[in-house]
Amino acid sequence: MQVNDRAQLLVDAGYGAGGRVTCNVLPAPDAYASTNNDWCKTQDVEGAKALLAEAGWKDSNSDGTLDRMIDGERVDFEFTIITNNGNDLRKAILAIAQDAWKQIGIDVHTDLLEWSVFIQERVNKLDFDALILGWSMGIDPDL
Repeated sequence: MQVNDRAQLLVDAGYGAGGRVTCNVLPAPDAYASTNNDWCKTQDVEGAKALLAEAGWKDSNSDGTLDRMIDGERVDFEFTIITNNGNDLRKAILAIAQDAWKQIGIDVHTDLLEWSVFIQERVNKLDFDALILGWSMGIDPDL
């Protein structure tokens, strides 16, 4: 299985409930952009590796993690994804995303935080590399 396959993600993490969207507006209103989203329909591990190599990221020490020289020092390509604990769906997405990044040589660390710490200390203060978070909204695209 390609871990970034969206249909499989819906099955594995979403238990088959839900659907794939291609923009930040719910599919119901006329504002939903259902076309011109070919860029996000396939996973191309080798293409991603090639683009990263063009940008100077290579596995120079054969440890499985991409690295490059920055200011004379070898730096691994790594970052941390945070989310709140107590949410099994987000925890599953976290694991799937971590594995997808590993396939192209990026070391992703994960951090599960208590809700108030997650929101007040990390999200509100913009103290994160990446996060998994969901917001609920109505179908009116003019929020």
